[in-house]
Amino acid sequence: MKDKKVENVKVDESPKTNELKKVEETQKEKEKKDWDETRQAFPIVVLVLLVPFLLYQGYSFFHSINERKNVLNHELKQSELVLADPVRRNNVKQIKTVLKEHPEIIEDSKKIDYYFSIMQYALIYRKYDAVKTLLEEGYYPDAGGSSIGFLTAYYNHSPFDYLPVLYGPKPWLSEDNIKYIKLLLEYNAAVKANLMEGCPLSRSAAHVIGDKKEFPVVKLLVEEGHCDVNYTGCSNFPPACFALKEKNIYAAHYLIVKHKTDLTGECARLATCALLPQLECAPGSEEEKLKQEIIQELKNQGIDYEPTDDFIFRSNQDFKSLLPRLAQKAQEEKNWWSEYEATSYFLRTR
Repeated sequence: MKDKKVENVKVDESPKTNELKKVEETQKEKEKKDWDETRQAFPIVVLVLLVPFLLYQGYSFFHSINERKNVLNHELKQSELVLADPVRRNNVKQIKTVLKEHPEIIEDSKKIDYYFSIMQYALIYRKYDAVKTLLEEGYYPDAGGSSIGFLTAYYNHSPFDYLPVLYGPKPWLSEDNIKYIKLLLEYNAAVKANLMEGCPLSRSAAHVIGDKKEFPVVKLLVEEGHCDVNYTGCSNFPPACFALKEKNIYAAHYLIVKHKTDLTGECARLATCALLPQLECAPGSEEEKLKQEIIQELKNQGIDYEPTDDFIFRSNQDFKSLLPRLAQKAQEEKNWWSEYEATSYFLRTR
């Protein structure tokens, strides 16, 4: 009897077990189906996310090519088009071959014109080997003068204006351009550029990268390039004023105290006396010591560093009251861009 009961129990549990198995199998089939559907949808999701990225990359690539074509087609003079491809690829051997076949390129580079030169093209696109090869073969470093960005053909350019990079993320004359600067100085490239923004030294003083206590580009241009610390170009301001404008007291001290920048000119005097008070230095700090040495140098040059009515340049509203004075001075000098107008513009565009 007991054995029969046990058998009955086993028989009774069998359908339940089969039912559980069916449920489990159904669940597994459902999970497998869900996974298959997810796996099939995954490439579609990736494609949806990838397409915009690929479109953007494609646009950037073709836009870059188009920009280069525009530079070549509209700026580079016809006689130098044969050098465009080897320079872009930094192919030294081919550059030498082209120059050997077309010796007129070297001769034409020494003539005054307003075309965009292959040297400027090589500098903008950071083709160091191409720049070095051109110079070694006798190409004139200061060739060209066509407009790029804010630069215009009305002024005398030096290749330093085209150092990498006007079209890139790094400021003008950044420290990684030192090898280009040394190469250009070796071949006596012009360090004077008659620009509203000053000269190469002015720009390097304004755009010091990294540690402001170290400014290798400024030192290189002064000590090895023999740049004139008093050269102003069209800006009417020496490089030291640009350093003060950007609150770089270390570069300003280097130019004013160590290299005796002449600040007695009207523009330089007004700008220096207006900018120095803006340099707030902690008492007893190294910066305060440098500031006092600059003030002492001003006194040595006979400049009174006391606030004067020239500080009126700080506000646009007060500047209006100076218009009669400006007009009179401009009429006396027969010059529309007087020292007072230049200083006011310089200070108000900080």
